[in-house]
Amino acid sequence: MNKNAVILVLIGGLAAFTQAQTPNPQRTGPTRVTWRTRTLVGDQRLMQWRVGPAAAAFPSLTFVETIAKADSLGLSSIEGSAAQKTSPEISKPFDYRLSADERASVQTALKDANVKLVAYRAGPLPTDEAGIRNVLEFAKAMGADTVVAAAAPASTIKLASDLGVRLGADNDQILIVNVKDGGSTKFFNELNGRNNRPLFLALNATGTDRDAAMLKAVEAFENAVQPVLGAFVVAASKSMPIRSGDSLPADVKAQIEAAIPKAAYAKPKKPRKLLVIDACVANMSHNTIPHFNLAIELMAKNTGAFEAIFDNNLENLRWPKIKEFDAIYLNDTVGELFPDPEIRQSLLRYVREGGGIGGWHGSPWASRSWRELGDMMAAMDAPHRIEPAYMKLDDPKSPINQAFDGTGLQHTEEYYRFNHTGPTGGFYSRDKVHVLLSLDTDKSPEIFKPGRNGQPFYQRPDNDYAVAWIRSYGKGRVFYNSMGHMPATMMSKQIMGHVFGGIQFILGDLEADTTPSAKLAAKK
Repeated sequence: MNKNAVILVLIGGLAAFTQAQTPNPQRTGPTRVTWRTRTLVGDQRLMQWRVGPAAAAFPSLTFVETIAKADSLGLSSIEGSAAQKTSPEISKPFDYRLSADERASVQTALKDANVKLVAYRAGPLPTDEAGIRNVLEFAKAMGADTVVAAAAPASTIKLASDLGVRLGADNDQILIVNVKDGGSTKFFNELNGRNNRPLFLALNATGTDRDAAMLKAVEAFENAVQPVLGAFVVAASKSMPIRSGDSLPADVKAQIEAAIPKAAYAKPKKPRKLLVIDACVANMSHNTIPHFNLAIELMAKNTGAFEAIFDNNLENLRWPKIKEFDAIYLNDTVGELFPDPEIRQSLLRYVREGGGIGGWHGSPWASRSWRELGDMMAAMDAPHRIEPAYMKLDDPKSPINQAFDGTGLQHTEEYYRFNHTGPTGGFYSRDKVHVLLSLDTDKSPEIFKPGRNGQPFYQRPDNDYAVAWIRSYGKGRVFYNSMGHMPATMMSKQIMGHVFGGIQFILGDLEADTTPSAKLAAKK
């Protein structure tokens, strides 16, 4: 295939541009709570596929209005066209003749929505080189790295290459493939197997109700690509190395070891195996993952309470292989880690039938498209920032909290503020979990300070900022602690003792009350 070729694929209402490319760089911008909790492989940067509305998806809307539609659909990319009007305020075509101020207003709209213009349909190109350069430079200045034009002679393709823009033409370089719903997954599987990676997946739809039609197009895409993404992640996991603590400085390792308990809290009922996974598949991994891996390794070594097995191969989670382990611990996993449908069901079954699962810091980000995981862990992603706060013991008598000796702790961490509503909210509730640690708002004035932009930072209406909890899930056991961003956390005797207690709990050796906190409060 010509390296400059663009492939257009129509799947019902879905069109895909594909081309050899480098990995999509990590997106930046404000954290937004939107519908963007689905797989959306482009947004997760797994398969280098970016997803967004085609320029023709909303024919009656301007480009800026389409940006808002992309945002409402949870999409992070968009295609633009010279055939579109720019905005309700700017009736000019969306092309190089826009003034500097008009361009700036569009760029502001893209930035505010955290949406990137990926592809630009230029229509017929000017006949002169200066005019062609204007089109290409405009597209690049607006963020597009691909321009689709009605004709592209060799000299124009070279000019585009010199400017760092990919150019595809509406001629024999474009392949149109009609794929029925039943064959769409097969097509994506084949597409993923090629050396080239999709640059942009442009969703399109027809009908009088475009909002509903586009939502269906997104759902059709998600359903079609889910098995492909699952196979992709499982294959990738087999070569994801565990981040060992061996490379940490000697003084850091010494401080972590000093914080680790030297004896088990409860005698193991049998030899225990703890599977630790630290796979991050969205280029968002934390630097403190090795610190926590070392802490778990030392807990196993110093106490003899369990054998720690560090392995990111997700095949370990398939039934019945998963039954070889007494508990699974997710060390700060972020990204779309569990798209494989079989692994999802196996993990849920494992815990429901008596297995244990633990989560550390960013682990609720492991598959934000999988709501059952959020329900089991009682958390999904949430607003967070580094701040000093005082942690109180919600259950001082819990054996998991014994390392605190009945006293709370002043500690600086990246504390999560779990949303009470919205797509990623409502999972955490004292009606479901037994809270072990939470922030004492009376002793933590810093948490009410505004955010970086001077705007109020997210605050729960109930002022309930839980840090760690346990729960029963079927016959199984769940332990989650949202700390772990700061190296000092792994150097705290109280926190590491608490974590060790949580591990012995999910392994099945340390008995602890899992009665939801709200029920306990109601009895008082």
